[in-house]
Amino acid sequence: MKSVKKLISFIGIFSLVFVILACGNKKSSEQKVQKQSNKSKVEQAQTESAAAPGEMGGKAPNFQLNNLQEKQVELKDFKGEVVLLNFWGIWCPPCKKEIPELIEIQKENKAKEFSIVSIALPRGPVSGIKDFVQKNNINYPVLVGQGKALKSIMEKYGGIRGVPTTFLIDNKGVIQHKWVGPRSKEQFMQEINKLIK
Repeated sequence: MKSVKKLISFIGIFSLVFVILACGNKKSSEQKVQKQSNKSKVEQAQTESAAAPGEMGGKAPNFQLNNLQEKQVELKDFKGEVVLLNFWGIWCPPCKKEIPELIEIQKENKAKEFSIVSIALPRGPVSGIKDFVQKNNINYPVLVGQGKALKSIMEKYGGIRGVPTTFLIDNKGVIQHKWVGPRSKEQFMQEINKLIK
């Protein structure tokens, strides 16, 4: 009788130890699966955020163009600044409508690490752009280019399909916003204020 009780007691203890070990292993494997799931989510987020250059979330490609004084200007000249990069044309009514807003933004934020840089898409001689800039008192750099050089820049920025097209680039050189079509000062400043000091 004593041996039967011992055997039952032994089986009970053995069963209890087995259940405890099995639960521990299950919990450990669940934790391992959870860690792998979290790791894959982080990797997926990193992959999704690795946007191509010229696209939102990607690096703003550098470029070289002349300003209206025929001095070469590069995007990297504005390193460490927040840049509003505006593609436009003097032949484009929505672009002309937007320019007073851009002039105000530049004027009000010139003391901060912020610049507007514009690339004028020419139709006709550069002298027409110069006259327009002087007449409208544009207070930010206006760059001009021709042919393959200009086309290459437009392609690097995802292919400019219409103007105005404007990119907001943070102080690390990453494109944070893109607008196609004209915007108001308030619409621009809503995003700019998130980036400037």
